[in-house]
Amino acid sequence: MKYPFRYRRNKFGNKTMHCFSNHKHDSKMEAEYCNQLLAKKQKGDIIDYESQVTFELIVNEIKICGHRVDFLVETSKGKEEVHEVKGFGTMMWYMKMKLFKALYPDIPYLVIKKNDIYGKPVTMKSNKRRKKNGYKQSLW
Repeated sequence: MKYPFRYRRNKFGNKTMHCFSNHKHDSKMEAEYCNQLLAKKQKGDIIDYESQVTFELIVNEIKICGHRVDFLVETSKGKEEVHEVKGFGTMMWYMKMKLFKALYPDIPYLVIKKNDIYGKPVTMKSNKRRKKNGYKQSLW
């Protein structure tokens, strides 16, 4: 019996998207941010950018893990920056980010959130109530 082909869903339920540069991204937010980086490149604010760049995190000549960042951006001043688009931060990502910052202190690590891409959301009463009760919605 043949089963119909099923698309594998992403780990967090995101849909795979393509940007204007025809790069494949793991989420809609990443694709939108890639479009913004393309516009900045055409404007001349940045020189170039790469998507899905892997850094090896090595401590005392032992490879601990690899950390794949969303974008490695070369600014107009010739410096490199890491841009990570996050909707929600996991504990594993938080640990890798801290390790990256310790091993590569000369490369700035910027976390791009949903508000940075789409603008400020309207605050709801339920969100205010959560903040008053002391619930944390994410790691930052």
